[in-house]
Amino acid sequence: MSVPLPADHTAPDPRTRLARPAGPAGPANGRAFGQRIRVPKTAELVAAELRRKIVRGELAEGDALPSEAALMAEFAVSRPTLREAFRVLESESLVSIRRGARGGARVELPNGNVAASYAGLVLE
Repeated sequence: MSVPLPADHTAPDPRTRLARPAGPAGPANGRAFGQRIRVPKTAELVAAELRRKIVRGELAEGDALPSEAALMAEFAVSRPTLREAFRVLESESLVSIRRGARGGARVELPNGNVAASYAGLVLE
């Protein structure tokens, strides 16, 4: 049995969730009860993990990232999702992408602005 929805009803965006109340003292995260929060995309999560490895020095400047196949298996993501993560990192000047036989993603040393913005994100 289905229930008809009102004409002005729209389906909620599946990428957002309602904030949970923190208890009688009020919200712990500064959001009002019922306010929508954004759930990050998978590509953003993959980019964040690779960014973390670069900033912490686990990947040095000039190092080639593992092959797409290896990274797809490691993160259990599709090729388009992985490539979107690469584009995010490339826009932040953390990797450079080359095509061809000697191509692939190579780590670039972050400049001061990139490191400062990452530190700001961590501190939030």
